[in-house]
Amino acid sequence: DGGRLWVQRADSSSMTLFDVFESDGDYVGSLRTRSRYLLFPSPVVANGKIYGMTMDSLDVTYVTRSALPAGFLRGAATRNR
Repeated sequence: DGGRLWVQRADSSSMTLFDVFESDGDYVGSLRTRSRYLLFPSPVVANGKIYGMTMDSLDVTYVTRSALPAGFLRGAATRNR
C-alpha cells in the first residue's frame, strides 16, 4: 500500500505477522492480524485493507478482508515501534 514493503513472517500461532517498511527502508512497525493468511496467493494491501486467502480447520478456503489499524494507514503521523 503506497509503496510500502509488507514482509510476512513465519509464526506458529493462528494469526499472521507482518513487518512493514517504507519504500526507503524505514521500519514502520509490526502488525499481527486475526486471520492466518496463506502465502499463495500472496495477501494484497490496498486502500487501507488487507485482502487474502485463509483456510479453516476443515481446509475450506475463504477470501478475507481486514481493515488496517490507523497507525498503518498511509500518512499516519505516528510509527508503530
